[in-house]
Amino acid sequence: MIDDEDSKVRRNLVVMSSAIVVFAWLRIPEGLITERLLGSRDAFELSQWRLWLAVLAVLVYLTLRYQFNNETTAQWARFQSEKAEGRNQLRQSFVRKQIEHCAATGTDKTIFGNTLTATLRHAAAYYIENGDKIWGPGRWRIEQLTVIPKGPRNREGEVRFLFLPQDDGDGGTFPERTLGYVFTRRREAWCWLASAIRTTLHSQGTADVIWPAGVTLVAAAIVGCRLGSEIARLIL
Repeated sequence: MIDDEDSKVRRNLVVMSSAIVVFAWLRIPEGLITERLLGSRDAFELSQWRLWLAVLAVLVYLTLRYQFNNETTAQWARFQSEKAEGRNQLRQSFVRKQIEHCAATGTDKTIFGNTLTATLRHAAAYYIENGDKIWGPGRWRIEQLTVIPKGPRNREGEVRFLFLPQDDGDGGTFPERTLGYVFTRRREAWCWLASAIRTTLHSQGTADVIWPAGVTLVAAAIVGCRLGSEIARLIL
């Protein structure tokens, strides 16, 4: 017996959809199912389209109940937040590598509009004397890196960080550095795609949103095919 309560909406949809998928995968005859459920088999042998139409109606109802449930809305928002956090982590990782590469080689990167070298050189003046070598692998470290996406597509943004020698403490009172950046469309698309895949494969949102949606789509396709086949058989 299905309890049609708000707290059990997702469970009902997943159970119903999973049952349809399992029955189709195991090729269990419809007559056997109706016999177990209703104690009669003969009454439905000539009306299987009615059976599949009823199943489709229940599946649509459960889907709508799940879609417009307040808990589902909150779960979807949490899933989107997880994806956004994943994108920002990828942006931070890429920006950090860009800055570290510049600090090691003195080579600027185009996402900063050719301003990174001058910014790091100015920051390094706090720690070294004129004439000393600035660039070199392992000489500097990046702390408190923050990436703040801006703009309609988040391709542009602002980077804030501390640029410190490896042997320095926590940065003391040295100023925070701020730079503007512009990602290429390919780089931002990669952040979106990678974060979507990572969040889909491993997150709470997968269990809350992706699995119910996926198994429901598969179940709907099965029911639609079965119903269409039965109607076509009646017509032809």
